[in-house]
Amino acid sequence: MRDEGSTTAKAASRGAGPWWRVLIWIAVPAVLVAAIWPLVSAARRSSDSEHTLHALVCVSYVTREFMQSHEGNWPTSWEQLEATTIEHVPSMYRWPQDAGKVRERVEIEFNVSRDTLSDPSFKVTSAIRPRGDYMYDPDTRLDRLQQYIDELRQSRLPRQTPVSR
Repeated sequence: MRDEGSTTAKAASRGAGPWWRVLIWIAVPAVLVAAIWPLVSAARRSSDSEHTLHALVCVSYVTREFMQSHEGNWPTSWEQLEATTIEHVPSMYRWPQDAGKVRERVEIEFNVSRDTLSDPSFKVTSAIRPRGDYMYDPDTRLDRLQQYIDELRQSRLPRQTPVSR
């Protein structure tokens, strides 16, 4: 009888199996996912941000080209910008072939008047903004366009003449 009891106890312990094996099969993948997921997420965010950066650079160059060929006027639509030809844009995007991709990443206020442009407090970043993840300072990516608008503003302001006494 003793053999039957010990055999039953052995069979019961074999059926349960070592609990630590089950724990390893669950814990190791969970720990790996928890460790790797933030890295994958950060890489994806960085890639999205880089694409948005290139879209901002593209819009900056195209908008400047548009303004130069339209007497300093701000564009009123994406269609106007898409009709603008530009030889070289230092961006991963080709213009106007990739206009749709750029539109997904950049928002433009098209209702900027000449009065607004002539206001010294006007900043391009109030009219051209990144959409989605963006880790860079938009001012530094739109500085070329801002500089052009500042130059336009200065050239159109009346020059002061010295008052004779």
